[in-house]
Amino acid sequence: MEICSAMVEKRIYLNVMDLSEFMQYVGHARGSADRFNLMLIERVEAFVKHETINMKLNVTYEQDKSET
Repeated sequence: MEICSAMVEKRIYLNVMDLSEFMQYVGHARGSADRFNLMLIERVEAFVKHETINMKLNVTYEQDKSET
């Protein structure tokens, strides 16, 4: 896949998604840049594993102790 080749060659993570999916990631990040970055990294890892950009957002996270 060209996306995988570009990621290896340029040493970057690429995510291809539409605006509505992007906004789901923003919402699930709940204002945390670290959580947002982690979710995007996990998405790239799933892309590499499954070799498809057709994925659904599947968020499972524990509530931060500071938020209880």
